[in-house]
Amino acid sequence: MDFSLDIFSPHRRQCGLDIHMGRVSETLTGPLEDQRHPVLMNAMYMWACFMSRPDPLCQHEEHFLGLALDALPDGLRNGEKIVDVIQGSCLLSKYFLANGRVIEGSYHASAAAALAVQCGLHLNPLQEDLGPWESHESSDMKPSRVGMQEGEKILAFWQVYNLDRCWSVILRKPSIIPDHLNSRYSINCPWPQDLAHYEMVSARFVSASLSRSLSFVQGHFNVEPPFQTIKGFFRGEVSPSGFSTQALRAKASALFSRADEISISWDSREIRMLLL
Repeated sequence: MDFSLDIFSPHRRQCGLDIHMGRVSETLTGPLEDQRHPVLMNAMYMWACFMSRPDPLCQHEEHFLGLALDALPDGLRNGEKIVDVIQGSCLLSKYFLANGRVIEGSYHASAAAALAVQCGLHLNPLQEDLGPWESHESSDMKPSRVGMQEGEKILAFWQVYNLDRCWSVILRKPSIIPDHLNSRYSINCPWPQDLAHYEMVSARFVSASLSRSLSFVQGHFNVEPPFQTIKGFFRGEVSPSGFSTQALRAKASALFSRADEISISWDSREIRMLLL
C-alpha cells in the first residue's frame, strides 16, 4: 500500500498528523511487532482514498474505515502501541467531522483526548513514564532512538490538543484535556518541533549515554520541574522552542479556546455599567 501512503503523505499535516512517513514505510516489510498499529495504518489508507476523490481509489474508503474501527478494541486492549491508537483516533475524528458525521467525530476526538491524558502524554515525556500502556520497545531509551520516539509522543499530544481545543469550541462542548495548577493535571509537554529537529537530536546523541537529567538543546526536552506550557504562554513567558510551526499552531488553538471562554463569560450589563 505504498502508493496510498504516497497520496496521504503530502496532506498529513492537513489532518493534524506529523509523523515520519519514511519510517512508516520502512516498517511495512519488517517484523509484525515493528509495524505501526492497524488503527493508524488503516486510518491513513482511508484518508488517502478520501483525498483521491473522484479517482477509483475512493471506492475503498469505507473498507479502510471499517478496518480502522475494527482494530480499535485490540489497540486499547493490548496497549503496546497506544500512541499509534491515539494518532489513528484523531484521524478518524477528523474524517468523520470532514464528512459531517458530527457525533462520531466528537466521540473519537473526546476518546483520543481522554486516552492521551490517561497515558500521560500531557506531561514532560522525559520526566514521567507513560505507565502500563507503554510497550517495552517504545520505552527503550537508546541514544539512537530517543529523539524521534519522544519527539513523536510530543507531536502526538499536540495533535490531540489542537483537535480537542478547536473542535470543542466548534461543537459547543467542554474540552477534555485539563490544565490545572496541580502538576499532575497541567499541561507540561514541551512545545512541539519539526521532525527534522528530533532527527538531529537523535543523530547528535547517537553515541552518547543518555540520563534522565539530560536537557536537550533548543528546548526540545526539558526535565526541570513542570513548567506549565500553556499557562506559561498566557502569562507572557517566552520559550526559545515556542516558535516552530507546530508550536505556533498549538498556541493558536490555545488562544482560540481562551477567546471562546471569554466570550461565554462576557456580561454586557457590566460593560454598560462601566460606561455610565
